[in-house]
Amino acid sequence: NYVFTVAGWSSPWAWGVAKDMGLDPDVDGKGVTVLTVDEGPVSIEGVRAGHLLATNSQGFWLQGYAPMEWLYWNKEFGYAPQSDILTGPVIINKDNADNWATLVRGVFGDKAYDEQNTW
Repeated sequence: NYVFTVAGWSSPWAWGVAKDMGLDPDVDGKGVTVLTVDEGPVSIEGVRAGHLLATNSQGFWLQGYAPMEWLYWNKEFGYAPQSDILTGPVIINKDNADNWATLVRGVFGDKAYDEQNTW
């Protein structure tokens, strides 16, 4: 059984409700398993703490960079992008969550990162 939260910030709430209901929501092969989206601090720290099985990155950095790049190429050279520009997703799980935490801390800074971790 799985619970999929459609926003990273809601995953602690879903996990807490499942725990209150006795559904053993930690990632341990028992009970219900919680997954979420986004590469924000709350999602990454939930994975690192063993509360979430995984989250995903939609490539936030590439979603900002690629449009500017294509606008430049279009203006300077008349190039147009293909129909889709793939920016992800990338699965973040226990195997790579530490690396993602370092990356995202570099974007937000330690103070903002820690303030957004609601676990």
